[in-house]
Amino acid sequence: MPFQIRLALISLFVIGIALVAWFGLFAGFAMPSKPLVWIRNDHLLHVCAFSWLSLIGLLLWGPAAAVIALLVVGAGLLELLQNFFPAHQMSLVDWCVSSGGVMLGTVLFPIIRYIWLSQRLQIWSK
Repeated sequence: MPFQIRLALISLFVIGIALVAWFGLFAGFAMPSKPLVWIRNDHLLHVCAFSWLSLIGLLLWGPAAAVIALLVVGAGLLELLQNFFPAHQMSLVDWCVSSGGVMLGTVLFPIIRYIWLSQRLQIWSK
């Protein structure tokens, strides 16, 4: 992987971790009373954030088991830390939803990697 792409992915991963930590611990905002979709909006945010992190993590670092384990444990630690912040509370459901986001990213990773590699091969064959 070219250095510039690797650096961009590392930057996106670090920014993603920082955003998850900020919104998970420090930001206190009320969720809308009527969700936009059939699931709670904050659960949708958990799934999106952790699938994004797992996709980038898998692109950057090879061993899938290590990336998955670190993100699932990290999601659990984030939920535990929420006990110490007044605007948030720990939730087992949130941890399960975050872990589901990691699994979704893991399932999507081979598909996205295949599409990305096939696009690169098409560019090279021209």
